[in-house]
Amino acid sequence: SKDCGRILCSSYRWIFAPKGEGPKVWGEARYKHCGLPFFDKYDSFIGDANCSYSDDNGKTWNFVPKIAIEGTPCGLAVRANVVELPNGDLLMPVYNKLALGEHASCRIMRSTDQGESWEEYSVLAAPHETKNFVEPNILRTHSGRLVALIRTQIDRSTTMEALFAMYVAEMKKSLAHTPEILPVLKASGVVDSGALGYI
Repeated sequence: SKDCGRILCSSYRWIFAPKGEGPKVWGEARYKHCGLPFFDKYDSFIGDANCSYSDDNGKTWNFVPKIAIEGTPCGLAVRANVVELPNGDLLMPVYNKLALGEHASCRIMRSTDQGESWEEYSVLAAPHETKNFVEPNILRTHSGRLVALIRTQIDRSTTMEALFAMYVAEMKKSLAHTPEILPVLKASGVVDSGALGYI
């Protein structure tokens, strides 16, 4: 951070069990909704998000052992940098499944003590019916605006027919928005005819 010269490193860990043992280790329901096979050798489960910090330019590190949202069945995952606000607060985007049967959603964790403790701060992307929201990232522009980027992922059990139906529905939403993006279309009162023909 700018004020105290602290370096932060966010991470999360996977927990592994021998292939076929995941349901026994983490419970059938938890493994079904939060576990994954890993290279056909292991069952895996997202453990905890962590943050390490160094006050001596990376020579030694202090480890914050667990960053969590109480009551969630799956651990938090983080794949982004921590962002510092002008007041010194730190924001870390994370993702996980908040309840069994839900799709993954994204949250923002906040630290008011330079990364030594973290609390849930806000919802970045709430659970969706058919999509997982994963791997969020936030950045702070020169103007101070926060911009969020989130990867979406369909449910692994989605059929090709359902995937195509979602794809067409999203294309139709995008097509309806083209007059707002292209002023010449708005002035003419039409949508993108090439895209309309494709859909």
